[in-house]
Amino acid sequence: MKKFERAFFILILLCSGFLLSAETADSAPVQPGTETAENVIDSYPGSAVADMQSADKNYLLAIVNSQFSNLFLFSVNRFIGRTEFSKISIGSIRENFSNPWQWDQSQFVTNQLGHPYQGSFYYVAGRANNLNLYESALLTVAGSLVWEIGCERSRSSLNDLIVTTFGGISLGEILHRLFLEVYYAGSPLAFILSPMDGFNMLVSGTKPPDPGRKIHSLSLTAGGGYALAEGIQPDAGMLHMGTIRTGVEVVYGSPFDTGVPVRDPFSHFELTLNAGGGYPLFYDVQLFTDGMLFSFVPLTSSGHKANIGMSLLFDCIWTGNVNFSSAALAATAKYRYDFTETVFFESRFHAGWMMLGASNMFIDDESAVRNYGTGCNVKMDIAFCFSRFGTLRITGLWYGMVMINTEYTSYGDMVSCTYAKASYSIPLTDKMALGISDTFIWEESFFSKYSSARRWTNSADLFLEWKLI
Repeated sequence: MKKFERAFFILILLCSGFLLSAETADSAPVQPGTETAENVIDSYPGSAVADMQSADKNYLLAIVNSQFSNLFLFSVNRFIGRTEFSKISIGSIRENFSNPWQWDQSQFVTNQLGHPYQGSFYYVAGRANNLNLYESALLTVAGSLVWEIGCERSRSSLNDLIVTTFGGISLGEILHRLFLEVYYAGSPLAFILSPMDGFNMLVSGTKPPDPGRKIHSLSLTAGGGYALAEGIQPDAGMLHMGTIRTGVEVVYGSPFDTGVPVRDPFSHFELTLNAGGGYPLFYDVQLFTDGMLFSFVPLTSSGHKANIGMSLLFDCIWTGNVNFSSAALAATAKYRYDFTETVFFESRFHAGWMMLGASNMFIDDESAVRNYGTGCNVKMDIAFCFSRFGTLRITGLWYGMVMINTEYTSYGDMVSCTYAKASYSIPLTDKMALGISDTFIWEESFFSKYSSARRWTNSADLFLEWKLI
């Protein structure tokens, strides 16, 4: 590795140490009867704050299950898919131990959605066996190392290791908690949400402890509209298309209800997933996650409620033209002011270090390359709820990264991505609303060896929203 890459990897290790401190900093026991807004624990099983309480850790089963997921996926690739990269040998494993790691050029969706989801299996194997966040994170690193060195013929990939770890932590903790929520609600969808949780129940013969119902809000959306896009192919011009889309938004453990700080990482998180498509050849998947690691409460009086802390963010935008993902550690501030019982204002703000960003930008008329970098991101979301007059919501995100891999680019080259969305919805019933939205996504590169490129999408939609919780 070059000096810059070594320094970057050291920063990643320091960030991992910070996650440990987030897990343990507030683990001091709380004496019965002293729970206050400044001194609260979450009784969620497996949390470091609760010190696992009566839950027993099963390290052996956690390791076996995490590696079983590697064996299963490898077998699918080798014997069903018959892929070249799965034709491993003793020689290929030996080479992976000795050869330097690379920044690979695999498909964007494979690296930025497939690998984080794969990492969630390693992570959940730990959480399902009552390991805490940090222990499960180490299990995720181990699972990814085994995969990179022993389950693929190609050179081991540093970007895969990083995104599998941090993406796996974010998705794994969210899916694990949602599994418990849905399982104890009596729905078979729990096993689809987190197959590893279900598999662990099968092999261990035990049920996980019930953490209680903690989903603050859950809504589904469906609709369609019209979109403009430029940059799907070089020199293709602007495309006009009709679109359809659906989405889900989950808020788990609202930071505004009780005004207590977050002590158990991810005891409050937010998940937004949108998916859609249109003709010709257009698809649109947007994933945004925000898992709060810890927080403190600066004020809870006269209608004001706030939480300030740190969050682990994993975002991925995968469309027919714009491809960008980010794993970030960010300072977080969430604020709410209640004018009346039904009229309120909410804001969410994140700003921090993008540990690893990835994009897929054209460098000439035919070639697109995967670019990896580090930098900063800023996210803002504000909402005005006017009771029966509806809700106005504005979201803005910006990511800026400096290139780390320099096979196709130079140090100092940059890629930025901007996401902006405005929506307004009017309630039709207590559980259903009709709304309109406009979403704009812009990605731009600044390369020294090649011409800078830009691409964008703008879509206007009419949607229905169902509030399930």
